[in-house]
Amino acid sequence: MVKNILLFSVLILAFSSQAGLINGIYDPGSTPINEREQFVANQVIVKFKSGYDPETLKAKVMQRTQLSRTFLGKIRVMFMDLLAKTVPMRELQLLETVNKQAGAVNQEILAIESDKSTYIITLNGKKSVEKAVEIYSKLSFVEYAEANYLVYPMNQSLP
Repeated sequence: MVKNILLFSVLILAFSSQAGLINGIYDPGSTPINEREQFVANQVIVKFKSGYDPETLKAKVMQRTQLSRTFLGKIRVMFMDLLAKTVPMRELQLLETVNKQAGAVNQEILAIESDKSTYIITLNGKKSVEKAVEIYSKLSFVEYAEANYLVYPMNQSLP
């Protein structure tokens, strides 16, 4: 009887160590690389060109709105539009349209960036991450768009 319990305990220990589940800890190293998640589901990282991030565009639109309250301000805005390559209101509307196409539900500034032009955009899941990357990459004022890739540690111990 004791022999059977001991044998049973050894078998359980052997199978649980093979699965990487000792003490209830998941070891991503026990999952083959091709079966691991490659990126965070429903998240895209978008880096906007300088001056074209959503916050800056909103500030420029607000500034133009305030200027347009007077006659001289309206003339100034008109000249700004003639001299500028782009109009912030159009760029902001285009970005909002693209956000709807991609299914964006939230956008946060990536905290590690000093210039505040990189955003993590959370999607609603109706479009794939790959499709959302493709949609954002088409914008002329986006430097790059990519999936929020996961990084796994190597199974090596440091010296």
